[in-house]
Amino acid sequence: MLLAVFLLLYVRSVDWGQLAGLDWQWSWVVVATLISLGFRYWGVGIWFYLLRRLGATGLKGSGVTLTYVYAKSWMGRYIPGAATWIIGKVYFASKHGVSKARLGVSGLLEGALQIAATLALALVLLLIDPARTRSTRGSSRSWSRRSSAVSSA
Repeated sequence: MLLAVFLLLYVRSVDWGQLAGLDWQWSWVVVATLISLGFRYWGVGIWFYLLRRLGATGLKGSGVTLTYVYAKSWMGRYIPGAATWIIGKVYFASKHGVSKARLGVSGLLEGALQIAATLALALVLLLIDPARTRSTRGSSRSWSRRSSAVSSA
């Protein structure tokens, strides 16, 4: 309930007028959405790989079950702090016979890999940013407007 109240107050405080002048390129929104979904499923695969490499047992034939575990624990990421995400995986997956120690280590390793992958992707996207290629015509300010609209909210 408190989260809903916070989100409502936050959305009301956004200066939507600053966003009105943006040139939305829906193709980039679609690409970003597909990349994001791909990363979610790839995250499950990486977690399975880490668990196998750490010697976890009880994984065979439980792909769907552990995918649900991963999805439930992912929702914990929206609670401040990453601990709920890791604790959620340990709690839910240990009920299916996976070692708690291996789950904890795999969660920390996975978090570190996600940070590295996200930084690499961010660097690539910044390098191919269309605003950078049009900066000679004065559109470099569009990125500045976007960042100021988000930071003022």
